[in-house]
Parts: sequence; C-alpha cells; structure tokens
Amino acid sequence: SQGLLVSGADDGLVKLWSEDGRLQHTFRGAGSEVTEVLFSPGDGRFIAAAFCDAADGVALCSMVTRQCIA
Repeated sequence: SQGLLVSGADDGLVKLWSEDGRLQHTFRGAGSEVTEVLFSPGDGRFIAAAFCDAADGVALCSMVTRQCIA
C-alpha cells in the first residue's frame, strides 16, 4: 500500500490510485455506496471496504490477486 491511495464512492467501486493520481485498479464492490475504505494495518496486503446497504456488508480485497475475496 506504500505509494498508493484507495477510494470508494456511491457507485460501489473501490479504486486504487498511484500518488500521482493515475488509476491503478478498480475493484468491483457490492453495488451500494462505499462508506469506508482502508488498507490492512502493517503489511497493507488487503483493502477492506464497507458499504452503505447493510445487506452488502463489507468486502475484503486482496492487493496480491487484485480480487475481492469476501
């Protein structure tokens, strides 16, 4: 996660950005508004994203495979 930024928005997408503002990857979320995103503490190997709709819950995305696994 060093040198990278993560964002989420009302389109349900979680996006990974370089420090200079270039889009690096888009994770397909659950579909509802993303309310929070964060890198896992320490190694930053995962991104957790919380969604507005309680039915969508939380997604866990791998920085290694670039896929959401939960």
